Amino acid sequence: MGKLDGKVAIITGAASGMGAEGARVFAAEGAKVVIADIQDEKGEAVAKEILDAGNEATYMHTELTNVPEIEATVNATVDKYGRIDIFWHNAGNAGPILEETTPENFDLGIALHIKAGLFGAKFCMEEMKKVGGGSLIFTSSIAGLRPSRSSTLYSIEKSGELMMAKCLANYYGKYNIRSNVICPGTIETPLLPSFWGRTENDDFEQIKAGYIAKIPMRRLGTVREIANTALWLASDDASFISGDVISVDGGLFCA
Repeated sequence: MGKLDGKVAIITGAASGMGAEGARVFAAEGAKVVIADIQDEKGEAVAKEILDAGNEATYMHTELTNVPEIEATVNATVDKYGRIDIFWHNAGNAGPILEETTPENFDLGIALHIKAGLFGAKFCMEEMKKVGGGSLIFTSSIAGLRPSRSSTLYSIEKSGELMMAKCLANYYGKYNIRSNVICPGTIETPLLPSFWGRTENDDFEQIKAGYIAKIPMRRLGTVREIANTALWLASDDASFISGDVISVDGGLFCA
């Protein structure tokens, strides 16, 4: 018996990286998974991989900066699977350094991280109420817990997700809806090099070694470790956990 048998999950940004691994793990544990992303080829490939393994997944093209598209994906999920139990807002981007921040990429970052998370949760929570509760999960970052040296906008966005999740936990707990945050540290994903590219040093192996040297466990995290954390938060094993922030960083935050 899987930890998510009978549950339906929407995971944003699940065409690659942490979200894709989360989709695989959730589906293997019995969930019907909706992969919400704009990377059509990758998203379809993840869904096919899950289906080929004998589990259930659907890819839905969703422009997460567009609120009507988010609502349409929620409605399509209910039409296909009959309910929603889990909403994991994992989509995001690295954003620019402060010197290169423009009003346009500011608006994009806020829309992708905060607006999409808020409205995705809003639409999903209406469905969660109908089935007696649910789990909201937000992928923030340790950059949301402490100031970043080069990623000002990213830190603002990720700290906003933290407060949003706590507000939702505070108010919607009476509906048995839990809201929690995962704060990854340095995780080996396709997005990671976009952070490394913010230095004049273009030797990625040297930059990587520098990152690892700062982590008490002396290695990068894996997408499976993030997916397993999300699985726990989504499952009944975490039935009294809400408003919490879990750092998955090998001890980096306290270093």
